[in-house]
Amino acid sequence: MLAGSDTGALFAAGLVASRRLPEAEALVLAGLPTAVAQPEADAADESAADSWAAELEARTACPAHRGRLAGPILRRGALYEPVPDGWLDLADLKAATVPVLGLHGAADAVSPLAAAR
Repeated sequence: MLAGSDTGALFAAGLVASRRLPEAEALVLAGLPTAVAQPEADAADESAADSWAAELEARTACPAHRGRLAGPILRRGALYEPVPDGWLDLADLKAATVPVLGLHGAADAVSPLAAAR
């Protein structure tokens, strides 16, 4: 099984759909990106702390998940960077031959369920 979140989910989907990882038996994709997230219009006027708080809020409503993201593993501001060229095309789930479980929050503003579906 291969699991990924956000652009990691997109990368994992691309590996499996393109058969670059043939040993994967299933995919778990959390928050699969559908478009480039855009900061709020007044984000440039916010302090760095406020901007980070807004990014965390956009990423998740779960306090436990926010705590994990607040650690050193996440590069702040990455949410607003474009998805690498070719990743969306490579992650064609119609080409996946393994079961795929997609996980999306009900209020996910970055990757809404309807668009991800």
